[in-house]
Amino acid sequence: MKKWFVLVILILVVLGFWFYLHRKDGVNYQTAKVKDGPLVVKVEATGVLDPVGNTTVNSDGTVTGGITVGAQVTGLISNVYVGFNSHVKKGELLALIDPRTYQEIVNQDEASLASAEANLAVSQTNVENAKALYEQDLANQNSLIAQEKKDQATMDNNKINYHREIILVKEKYDSRQNLDNSLYAYLASKAQVESDQALIRQGEAKLTSAKIQIQTALKQVQLQRAVILQAKARLAQDQANLNYCKIVSPVNGIVIAVNTAVGQTVVSSFQSPDLFVIAKSLKSMQIDALVDEADIAQIHKGQRVEFHVDAYPNQLFIGKVYQIRKNPIVQSTVVNYDVIVYVKNPGEKLLPGMTADTNFIVAQKKSVLEIPNRALLFTPPSPSGSSNSSPFYIASQKKTVPHVWILENGKSVRRNLKTGLANSSYTQVLSGVKPGEEVIIGIKSAKKQRNPFTTF
Repeated sequence: MKKWFVLVILILVVLGFWFYLHRKDGVNYQTAKVKDGPLVVKVEATGVLDPVGNTTVNSDGTVTGGITVGAQVTGLISNVYVGFNSHVKKGELLALIDPRTYQEIVNQDEASLASAEANLAVSQTNVENAKALYEQDLANQNSLIAQEKKDQATMDNNKINYHREIILVKEKYDSRQNLDNSLYAYLASKAQVESDQALIRQGEAKLTSAKIQIQTALKQVQLQRAVILQAKARLAQDQANLNYCKIVSPVNGIVIAVNTAVGQTVVSSFQSPDLFVIAKSLKSMQIDALVDEADIAQIHKGQRVEFHVDAYPNQLFIGKVYQIRKNPIVQSTVVNYDVIVYVKNPGEKLLPGMTADTNFIVAQKKSVLEIPNRALLFTPPSPSGSSNSSPFYIASQKKTVPHVWILENGKSVRRNLKTGLANSSYTQVLSGVKPGEEVIIGIKSAKKQRNPFTTF
């Protein structure tokens, strides 16, 4: 009996030693097969739909859509001619602000302009009268000058006769009476010349005064012309304000918002109140998508964009990148960029303001060898026996060379890889593993090691 007991002990020792030499990891790994499949690399973003060319992304990231039509004058809305979804043409009347106050101002301006034009006509007549008076005075002055020359010649002749009579009387060839007559004639002609010269001086003064009157009348004409220009400018401004009482459509389109009603008073101050919002067309739409700064380098013009909207969760819509705006939009220290995506909307299913969950297609391949990204993050537990109680525990660390762990004879074996494209779920494998092989992606549960020395 004692021999049998020793023999059993020896057999157990041998079996325990054999199990120790041929033991496996003793861990129940979670694996995934290396397979061929499609791989799409995309950048996800959220955007807002609006008619093409009608949107503005505000500094806080909100999007304002449509062409807003406001009021440039203050007044009471007397008529509204359109409603929601009304199709309008450029220049069509949308609403009317009561024009009576502005019409009265225009009437006053027209009266002021007419008065200024009448004053101008009077001033121009005064200029003509002043010029006519000057011409008359000039003619009189020329006549006086001519008369003075004539009288000067007569005086000179009488002076010669007087001196000749002195000689003749002295030589007793003529009488004293003739001498006195020649003296009288000389003195009379001299007085006449002096009178002519005085009149000439008076005429020069009148000419100077006439010139001053002409200049004054001309300045009055210039002043009245300036008054007319000012009156015309005021009339044009007030006429424009009167015209602004008519709220018209700036484009052909469809009314998507009406923010006014008859009887409402609009006040136009520093910011024009928004009365209507008009979309040029709903046949084409655009998405203003906010893309994170980390992803913006992967976006380019003409890039394919796929998106969904909540109204049609099972329908995929397609668009293309039209523009990448370089103005950063900062929200709580997060920097985004506005990317404009053009979308055709022939059935007008897409409506302004809808939220679009967009995917910018960076790269797309129909069939590549791929593995789950979890396989690249997995690291097997250390042999020391340190374990984690989580049934799906994944240990990760920074790796310089991409690699995975595969199962060979129940043991985890490392394989270095050469990788290609990658998205959030899968990575393309160029070399290192083969289709059908299983890569470790986690640990389901750890098997409890059985002590070979325990009794059965």
